[in-house]
Amino acid sequence: MRLGAVHALAHLAGDAPSDEQVQTVIDVLCAYLRMVYESAPDALPGDAGVEQRDNHRTRDLEFAAFREVRHTILRIIGDHLRDDTRWRGKNYDFTGVVFDGADLSGAEFSEATVDFDAV
Repeated sequence: MRLGAVHALAHLAGDAPSDEQVQTVIDVLCAYLRMVYESAPDALPGDAGVEQRDNHRTRDLEFAAFREVRHTILRIIGDHLRDDTRWRGKNYDFTGVVFDGADLSGAEFSEATVDFDAV
């Protein structure tokens, strides 16, 4: 469901009648990226019990889903900034964002405020 919402927001920005609405979509996507990001669960010990394995699997699946949404947002932002779209020249607040696999090469943030500060 989260992935669907991300794609719907990106589509909404493409159809937005004003640049302010495009900026609002970008702000929402960046806010999701700024959410607390916990690393992948540690490996299970060899003597893990059934309950411990089940809990680990649940945490691993939750992490993978969260990471997939984050990577999708970053891919969408990168794709829109590689082409001449209305996403260029907008502000991006990546404060504290963990970039673990994102590729923003070739992205043009022309005339925009972009914040990559660490927290």
